[in-house]
Amino acid sequence: MQAIFRTVLVTIAALLASCATVPAEKKDLAVHGEEAGGPGVFSGESGEIVFFADESASAPGGDADTAETPRQPGAGDWEEFEAFKRWLKARETQDDDYREFLQWRQFEAYKTWRQD
Repeated sequence: MQAIFRTVLVTIAALLASCATVPAEKKDLAVHGEEAGGPGVFSGESGEIVFFADESASAPGGDADTAETPRQPGAGDWEEFEAFKRWLKARETQDDDYREFLQWRQFEAYKTWRQD
């Protein structure tokens, strides 16, 4: 029983000693009776209560007014979109090209499996 008491006492003393070795910074000190500046745990920048923050608004440059406009699609985008539509149609009809594609995917999975 005494060994447990000594262990607990030494652990508490070590924790207190480690807390005492961290110096306080000027920004951490507040005048008695005065709140420190900045947002709190449940308050936003303007003092409102916030439980779930909108992460897009807190991201750097995430203001809704300064949001970037989406880029205009180029010629390469249209070609890629047309190829995607052809692939969808081939998948629906299960033509020979699509079956070959599925075989290629199985072969790639097999090669990966063999390497392990």
